[in-house]
Amino acid sequence: MSPSQSQTTPAPLPADVYSESIEQQFAIIRDFLLTPLGAALLANDPWVRRRVATPSELARHVAARVYRSKPFFVTAEIAQAIFSASRSLPEYTFTAESFPCPKAFVWLQEPICLYEGPRFSRRVLLHAFHWMLDKQLADEEGRIPVLFDGYLVDPDRPKGVPTFHVTVNVGWTLDEHYGAHAGEAIQQLSKPAGSPYHEDLSDILGPVFVRFVASCLSFMEQRITIPVSRPASRATRRRLERKHDAFQPAAEVQVIELRRRERRHHEHADEGDRERASRRSHIHPVGEIPSPSRPSQPTGIQSCVARGNDRDEA
Repeated sequence: MSPSQSQTTPAPLPADVYSESIEQQFAIIRDFLLTPLGAALLANDPWVRRRVATPSELARHVAARVYRSKPFFVTAEIAQAIFSASRSLPEYTFTAESFPCPKAFVWLQEPICLYEGPRFSRRVLLHAFHWMLDKQLADEEGRIPVLFDGYLVDPDRPKGVPTFHVTVNVGWTLDEHYGAHAGEAIQQLSKPAGSPYHEDLSDILGPVFVRFVASCLSFMEQRITIPVSRPASRATRRRLERKHDAFQPAAEVQVIELRRRERRHHEHADEGDRERASRRSHIHPVGEIPSPSRPSQPTGIQSCVARGNDRDEA
């Protein structure tokens, strides 16, 4: 392999790095199902305040949704690029085919900032999210809901607490104005600053979060990014199995990666074609035989990220 090729091929992530998603899956099940910590963290959840569920019931519900979900891992660079691009996402329609699997737990290597400003005392950081698509939950009109939980960094649990919940129906279309600017959404809140922010968090930050998720799915549909099954770290699996016999960690993690483009291969092939064509041109007086056209490179990520960076930060 030539030096130029080695520079353009990123080194694969170590298994211990992307297996963090499995570690965090187990940590949620442990904290929200096997200890009282989960109920304490969810005592101020909107669903609890609306008496939809008690803190203990909600904690068990959170753990049950994460359990058996397919683990995903997104590197810091890709997550930030997708978030930047989400600000200029023109529109996106959620379909059943948008989701690679019905239930997923997506761990972000580094949290992304959904909002930083005067409304909240600290930056609002998203560290993970979960989706669940269940056709059995369709309503009388046949609408199928997709349930999302956003895990925000919390002083009492830095790895994330499912602080807000968002539901999107399959077939719903996100337009270019929905949640495009977090600052605009914050300004629409007219309640005094002393009011509990958890009550309105889903309404305020939900649109920004939904745009980010839609961009994640859109990138995969365009095959700008692809989920690649990577074997989980054996050391991680053995460690988790020792901690709790009933927990069966996933054997694979879906690592979100940029689709590799074999440009070097095509360039070398084109050079060979041109050399052979030049030799053939001595036989064919009409000139060189044109080389085959190169496959089109994926469009969208460069222009999308550029447009996102042109906008003001939320």
